[in-house]
Amino acid sequence: MYPSGNAQLVLCIDDIDLNMTEGYHMIDQIRKYLNIPGLIILLAIKMDQLANVIRIKYSKDYESLLKNGNHADENKYKEIINQIAERYITKLFPLSQRISMPVVEDILKRNMTIIQKDGRTVVDILTPLKVGILKLIYSRTRMLFYNSDRQVNFIIPRNLRELLNLLHFL
Repeated sequence: MYPSGNAQLVLCIDDIDLNMTEGYHMIDQIRKYLNIPGLIILLAIKMDQLANVIRIKYSKDYESLLKNGNHADENKYKEIINQIAERYITKLFPLSQRISMPVVEDILKRNMTIIQKDGRTVVDILTPLKVGILKLIYSRTRMLFYNSDRQVNFIIPRNLRELLNLLHFL
């Protein structure tokens, strides 16, 4: 049954790329539903990890050929498997339909303004964020951390989810 009018169904799916044993089966099931009108599927995945899931699946499919072949054939099959995985991902998720998340290192170089829930009152301005977080940590805990000239302190998370959790906590 298709939705009537402007009704939309949004499915949000996360962490398929982390399931190495069943990830391919799950993504292949989702592929069947990508063309249904009124259905929007949002997948949170790392393309490199998903490519590994697909490579594992096709490596198992080609395993019998690899056991009987020589080392030259093994390299040929690995290259074929890499090409299959790349084509599968490109066909399933065209570049024009992907939304890339911001890189945390780029975010840490920017300024961040913290505003109260009322949306009007500025609580703090972290300039730049990588320094501001350390100042927040110091103001809340009296523990002092520094960034080196070359890199951001290891206490600052390197992924977006953990960075947001830390900011919320502070």
